[in-house]
Parts: sequence; structure tokens; C-alpha cells
Amino acid sequence: MNGTTTVSKTVNGGSIPSTPAKPDIKAIMHLHLSDHQYPFQGITHHRPNARALIQREDGLFFFNHILCLDRFGQRDYLETPGGGLNEGETPEEAVLREVEEECGLKGQMVLPIGLIEDDYHLIQRHNLNHYFYLRVIGKGEKHWTEEEKRLIHQQVWLSLDEALAWYHRLPDVGIAQLIKQRELPVLQWLKRYLNLGK
Repeated sequence: MNGTTTVSKTVNGGSIPSTPAKPDIKAIMHLHLSDHQYPFQGITHHRPNARALIQREDGLFFFNHILCLDRFGQRDYLETPGGGLNEGETPEEAVLREVEEECGLKGQMVLPIGLIEDDYHLIQRHNLNHYFYLRVIGKGEKHWTEEEKRLIHQQVWLSLDEALAWYHRLPDVGIAQLIKQRELPVLQWLKRYLNLGK
């Protein structure tokens, strides 16, 4: 990211942007992660996704608690809200749409965090996950897909420290490990970024 951004008060382990601050860390991350959980059978398709770390006024962040049993095995983990891009949609447009449909919230872009590429060998898919930091500016209209109804057990607001503790407790096996290796670096990056405003 070029120029300045905004960071101010710290509330419940997170900061609400409002006053200028210059970060000393690289603002855009780009990671390539491997799937060591499932056997490689080739990649048949690529999926661009947009994912959000969205923060409300009290400093807490929104997460989905995924809980179900399916072809990936037992799922029981936190996940940031987000999903695939529609045809002709930019990642920035997609993340605002996904936040409204999945969380029932209107979001405002604060800054892009970066891109994390990973693979799901079990479904032969390469994912391009565009992460953004947003803040809540109002309520939207929630609209879940059938898949979201199947996957999402509950939706929770947590501090970054609470979320990091959740992710650290996840087992390093199966789909939980794939989610953990993708989401942890983003949360850790955002915590360092927000700490610049303390």
C-alpha cells in the first residue's frame, strides 16, 4: 500500500480507523500455500474468492463457526466471511456483497490485506483468496445459499486475540489445517497492523 492509512483507538484488542498513521510493515501480503492433507489428483479449476475481516465499533470481528460432516471429514472451525466472485465482479465488489449476504451487514472498505493462494486437492481446486479489512457501517439483508445453511453452525463476534486462540487450537489435520494455515497469517498481519495505532 502506498501513502498513509488511518488507525486510532484500540478497543477489545482491535483498532478503529480514524487518524492518519504510517505502517512500517508491508501492507499487501501474498502467500502460496500447499495442501499436504489430501493426495494430489491434479487441478481442474481455479476459484477467485473475496474474504473479509469486518470490525464493528466495539472492536470485535465477525466470524462463521463452521460445523458439519461431509467429504472433507469433520468440520469444526472458524472462518472469515466471504465467497466466490460472480462473473464480471471485482474482489472489492464481491467482498461487500458477500458481507451483506452472509453476515447481514453493510461494510466499508478500509484496506486490502492481500492475496493467499491455496489448493484443495480433494476437489482439485486452486483458490485465490483476496482478503480485505472492512468496518461495519450498517445493517444489510442476509441471504444464505444452501451450502451456507449446511455449513454455518453459528456466527460470532470475537476480538482478534480470541480468534487467534481459536485458530491456534485447531488440529493440524484435514480441512481444519487448510483453513488454519490460510486464515492465521491474515489475522496475525492485521493484529500487527492495528498495533501500530496503539
